[in-house]
Parts: sequence; structure tokens; C-alpha cells
Amino acid sequence: AAAGGGAIAVIDSGRLHIRSSLFNANRSSTGGAVLTDLSALDVQFSVFDKNRATAAGAAVQILGRRTAGVNPFIVNNTFYRNGVDADEGAAVFAQDSSPEVTRNIFVIDSTAKNKAVLEVRGAARYECNLVHTIGDAGPAASPNTIVGDPGFCDAEKGDFHVRDLSPAMLSSCGMLGALGKGCPTFRILPGR
Repeated sequence: AAAGGGAIAVIDSGRLHIRSSLFNANRSSTGGAVLTDLSALDVQFSVFDKNRATAAGAAVQILGRRTAGVNPFIVNNTFYRNGVDADEGAAVFAQDSSPEVTRNIFVIDSTAKNKAVLEVRGAARYECNLVHTIGDAGPAASPNTIVGDPGFCDAEKGDFHVRDLSPAMLSSCGMLGALGKGCPTFRILPGR
């Protein structure tokens, strides 16, 4: 899209519920895959793979909310290598809202321009997310952030299930990300 939401845009008090969906390689000036403007948003068990925006929200951009005190939900999703082309941005960008961002996996290319979540005039509930930064140190581990390689089965071929010993499976918060276990960490080979 030329502007606002490469796959979906919802404006003016709309409601958007997304479940078990794949957003792959969408582009827009803002909201690379999804843009909501003064609308309700609930995204669960979905994968955002290599979406791009010129600025702000590479995968999801939230501008305000539909109902005062009712926050957007972004729970148990996988965000893989979404990025902005200019300035600073994030996989999830929120302005004038306080989204609940919990139990997600974020893989970002570099923290120089991209972050997992960026907010303006809001205070996201950011709990139990796994963040892996390719190419630099990335964020430090904290009570709200698990840092490490999620151990995808084969992300470059679109398999975002995680290995059985992934930190996304072993978290004290329960399963993180959209898809759960899909392959073993070790293979047993027949003996001679």
C-alpha cells in the first residue's frame, strides 16, 4: 500500500480481530502489515514475516484506541525480521495507546533503527516477550524480556515452529510465540 497498512487498515472506530494468520512481505509507508487508527485491535497466534514500512510500525502500527481504557492486545505472535527503511521504528509501534504485548517472539535485524516495541504517549504492558537481535547485542534480559535465539525449525523457509529446547518453550510464562513446538533439538541416529 502507498500509505497506511500494507495488508489491512482499520480506521474510525473499527474492530479488528486476527487469529492464526500469516503476514509476509507486505510494504507501506507506515503499518507495514497492519494499521489501526482509533480502532480496537486483538492479534493472537499470528506470524509477521519480513514486513517493511518507511517509518514507525514495520509490522503493526496502532494510532489511538477505539474506547478509552480498552487497550489493544498483541499476544502469542511471532515477529520475524520486520523493519523500517528510514528513521527509527519497531515491529510494533503504538501512539496514544497502551497495548498489552505479552508472550511474543521478536527477531530484529539491528537495534540501530529497529526495536521490538516503540511507543509514543503511552505505556505498553510489555511482559514475557522473547527478543533476539541479529547482528548486535540487543536489549538486556529483564523480568519482562527473555533474550536469546528462539530456535526456529527453519525460519528462512517459513517454519516458525520452535525446537523442543527453545527458550520460547521453556519460559516460566508458558509458550511464547505463535506456533509452539515443531521439531527436536537433537536427532537420534541409528547405531552401527
